[in-house]
Amino acid sequence: LGWVKVSLFTLLGTKGYTKYPLRIENSHSGSKSANQPIPNDEQIRDVLESVGLRRILDRLGERQALDVVTDWSSVLSIGEQQRISFARVLLAKPQIVLMDESTSALDTDNEKLMYDLLDKSDVSFVSVGHRPSLTDFHDTILRLESDGRWEVKPLR
Repeated sequence: LGWVKVSLFTLLGTKGYTKYPLRIENSHSGSKSANQPIPNDEQIRDVLESVGLRRILDRLGERQALDVVTDWSSVLSIGEQQRISFARVLLAKPQIVLMDESTSALDTDNEKLMYDLLDKSDVSFVSVGHRPSLTDFHDTILRLESDGRWEVKPLR
């Protein structure tokens, strides 16, 4: 079982922003594997388009957009940053991804689009969130109560 190693810092270039993280860690042996192919520009463009961020490429100019260096956290809205996170997962193709409030800044149409893309990618996912609409994209729920009780139940 592998997972995508996550970091709290933001990369500045568009390529780096969408390609990071791509190192996969093997939880059984503890060894690091860098065998994951680095996506090419066309793959990055395709994924950005699939998550609804084509206008970023259009705004910056098709040829240079992936090489622009900027502080993307001040350029992109929170919703756009969340869609970039989905693009990263789609490019990295981990076996499983753990997501915390990953669509909280998205409208319901974009939330559905992100989860549909994730579902088609064969990536297993666990979501933490407060939106009732999240149940539409999962088949099991773990409910944690403030008094320490918990419950697991199927949604389908």
